[in-house]
Amino acid sequence: MGPGLLCSECQKMMQPVNREYRLHHKKIWILYTFTRQLERILLKIIQFGDVEGAAAFLDEMPQERKRLRRFPIRLLDLDMESETFRSFVHHAALKDERQISEQAGKAVKYLAISIHPVSRQQVCEVLGDPYCRGLWILCEKEEHQSREWFSSCLEDEE
Repeated sequence: MGPGLLCSECQKMMQPVNREYRLHHKKIWILYTFTRQLERILLKIIQFGDVEGAAAFLDEMPQERKRLRRFPIRLLDLDMESETFRSFVHHAALKDERQISEQAGKAVKYLAISIHPVSRQQVCEVLGDPYCRGLWILCEKEEHQSREWFSSCLEDEE
């Protein structure tokens, strides 16, 4: 993590997992385990505007910033233009799927992104969408990190 972005105690609380699955021809990426400590860090960043710490999540993962630029993105839990979201992705120029679809007058392929853990409903919605290329999750609960959990979300919908 970059010096000064998060204190050393906060950095120790972050548990990177870097999981990657393929499910129904779509990729799922999970970067960190969502814990109570990580929830506090996110709360400080998102609700209290302490955005300096947000960049620390992807500091050591330049490949993730590159991945996020590959497709237009659809945010599941933050506003695309918010300073908070932009801080998480190091202010990288990302394409907004909704804006591009509106301009083109048709749906476009996109990558769904969530900073927080996703619900079963969100998993069904995005992975069931033929235009979704994958689901990128910054922080997910440990019990929801398996391929089986994501698969069960889709089976519930059938």
